[in-house]
Amino acid sequence: MARPSGTQTALALLLALMGIGAVFLTWDRTRFLGIGDGDDGWERWEGVATAILFGATGLCAFLACRRDASPWWRTFGYFLLPLASAGTVCWYAWHFLPASVRARLGSGTRVGAAFREFGGAFKWSSIGVGAYAAFGMAVAILLLGWVGRSIHRRHAG
Repeated sequence: MARPSGTQTALALLLALMGIGAVFLTWDRTRFLGIGDGDDGWERWEGVATAILFGATGLCAFLACRRDASPWWRTFGYFLLPLASAGTVCWYAWHFLPASVRARLGSGTRVGAAFREFGGAFKWSSIGVGAYAAFGMAVAILLLGWVGRSIHRRHAG
């Protein structure tokens, strides 16, 4: 397997560092009687887990650029760990869904009926910018790995 380019590695490291930084942003906002309160990512286990996953992603992306690197570093750095980061943020966002939608999305139910309500029922304003940023960084690293892999395959064959 071809090594990632220097530009791809630098971009992946930058995105991973930005993902780690998302733990310092607001993840949860609450407003009651005109008083606002927010939790940063480091105050929630999901935020800390996401920061750790992004740190591991950056380390794996850095180790994947070595000349004698195992292809597993690339697999972990550009696919598995960013996917786990996105999954952790989705697990966090799951708790913001109303109980009726969660019940419809549960096992043995009709998922199609739930998605009709999904758009209006989701409490978008309760989730802070940190969770959105972390999810965006994870998806960007996944896309970077996918595009980089297809470019390497095209030039190799």
